[in-house]
Amino acid sequence: MFTPQAILDGLKTKVVGRTLHCFESIDSTNRMAKQLAASGAPDGAVVVAEHQTCGRGRLGRSWDAPPGACVLCTVIFYPDIEPEFLFRLTMMASVAVVDALLATAGIRAGIKWPNDVYAGDKKICGILTEVGCSQQSVQYAVIGLGINVNWDLKNNGHLCDSATSLSAVCGKNISRVKILQELLMQMDKGYGIIHDEASLHIQWMQRCMHLGKTVRILSGRDSLEGKAEGITEKGYLMLQSADGNRHEIVCGDVSLRW
Repeated sequence: MFTPQAILDGLKTKVVGRTLHCFESIDSTNRMAKQLAASGAPDGAVVVAEHQTCGRGRLGRSWDAPPGACVLCTVIFYPDIEPEFLFRLTMMASVAVVDALLATAGIRAGIKWPNDVYAGDKKICGILTEVGCSQQSVQYAVIGLGINVNWDLKNNGHLCDSATSLSAVCGKNISRVKILQELLMQMDKGYGIIHDEASLHIQWMQRCMHLGKTVRILSGRDSLEGKAEGITEKGYLMLQSADGNRHEIVCGDVSLRW
């Protein structure tokens, strides 16, 4: 189980994870993190839970997982960046997840814009970044992450075709504590270069799984198909449609398919 003692044992970070809030069960690690941020929790503080009763993903989707099967955590940050560049935090977290999975389980995962990590053609991690900010400044940001670790999805009709877990890919159970420790160390490293947009952008592009591929963007009843060429410094997807026009897609209320 996740305990401060187990997580801190061997954790080599400067900022991320030096303060830990561990729960056996909680409604949402993001909700708790926002509450802690509003009351002055330190930069890099982490909320981690064995189980969430009201976990959420992007676009208001629910995040359901059995107790003890996943890494469910949220990291609190106070980034000195302008609100228009907040997508850098999601970029940083995505890169951290990919590198953590490679380091601990040998899994070569890939980033799916805007906020998912895939192993092969199935989702293995979701990221939800929420912020408290004005038009001029960011008061705080919380990055919630859910990584499927030791979760048997074969009999889950709702998810088995679209999601996977580390244990399914590796054929054995993986230490959730080691995954979390490596994730926090990778995020600590990424947070240190959050202002180096060029370096972060290169790292994200190297790990993106759909660059150069034809993708379809869905927004309500509307759809747009084209070749994914990359992302802008604000995190907009650059898409070239069949007619030669280039589009910048804001992540907002859209979904990507390919």
